[in-house]
Amino acid sequence: MRNFPRRLCGALLFCAAVGLAATPPRAAGDHLLPTQPLLCAENFPCPPEIQPRVQFWISVFRRWDKNTAILHDAKHPQRVYAVIRSKHGCSGKRGPVGRARDTTRKALRALAAKIAAGKDFTGANEQHLAALFAEVGARKQRAAEMRAAAQRVRCQRGVRDSFLQGLRRFDRYQPMIDRILAEHKLPAEIRYLPFVESSYNPAAYSKAGAAGMWQIMPKTARVLGLELNATIDERLDPEAATRAAAKYLLRAEQTLRAAAQTANPDIAAAELNPFVITSYNYGVSGMKRAIRRVGADYMEVLARHKSPRFRVAVRNFYASFLAARHVAMHAESYFGKRAPATVAQTQTVVLPQPISIARVKEIFGLNEARLRPLNRALTRYVWRGWRPMPAGYRLKLPYRE
Repeated sequence: MRNFPRRLCGALLFCAAVGLAATPPRAAGDHLLPTQPLLCAENFPCPPEIQPRVQFWISVFRRWDKNTAILHDAKHPQRVYAVIRSKHGCSGKRGPVGRARDTTRKALRALAAKIAAGKDFTGANEQHLAALFAEVGARKQRAAEMRAAAQRVRCQRGVRDSFLQGLRRFDRYQPMIDRILAEHKLPAEIRYLPFVESSYNPAAYSKAGAAGMWQIMPKTARVLGLELNATIDERLDPEAATRAAAKYLLRAEQTLRAAAQTANPDIAAAELNPFVITSYNYGVSGMKRAIRRVGADYMEVLARHKSPRFRVAVRNFYASFLAARHVAMHAESYFGKRAPATVAQTQTVVLPQPISIARVKEIFGLNEARLRPLNRALTRYVWRGWRPMPAGYRLKLPYRE
């Protein structure tokens, strides 16, 4: 994953900038996250064990905006400790988020000490925290889990704003993506994966070097046959990148099926697909090792597989994919009606020889604002006039009679 309105405190656990919110004495972990009925797809199951995790990501996508910082348990994200208004999101160790994180850690350790000693606790914050660990049975176990959780307090920024922008882009690109997925005989629900990767932004870049709406790394791009050089970066071309992503997923399915069949010769597509989706973030080799070590049960892999790279983003990747699918399918109820998307009609000119972008603008009477959205694969070196477009490039132009 590349690399995610103020309400009453009791309902959302919406906290002040310093400290935790007071919650009703009967507060329970689940009530902090509204439970949305999940319509699980035939190809992409959502077993009960993963559903609390999915509910967390549904709230991140549709409920909390970029000025919201959510403090939660990295291992069990549905344990939401605090939700804070912060214009800087999760950044800043010394700001309100950092202070709230420290407060949460201290509160968890203090409560763990009380529980281990068999002492009573009556404070609203203590009751709230205790309710988040209600599923941990024995007293000593619960205290130990709270102490461990104090080391796992994580901050997640809300992404409601970018998800809504992604929906507008999704309307534009969905017909093309659906067509390519059908050509490759891949499940149509894979159309929701770019929400997790980039909020459907074809110009997105990650700190790790991934690019485009499918967030493809340079090495992977070349393996998948994408052109990537100083002039052309096809990771930024929505159609070329979608074809590459489809090719990747097909190869992942074949490799992981072979690995899974050693443990379960009759593994069904629905059992394999969570591994395939997770491999998009974790890599096929990593996922294959996990299957060989733990088996072909996805929830067992989540619970038992250990690796330095099998961390928060990977563990939550399939759950966030299910959440993105849910939010996109119910977008109207969450975000209201959207204007119909307009898909630009284009015509393509195959360049017989190298030509500068300035010359193209002159010939066709078009500016960069008209040309660039249609030719995203051209790098900044072309747009700044430092390199010409190469011969054979398929230049897209606005359609004209």
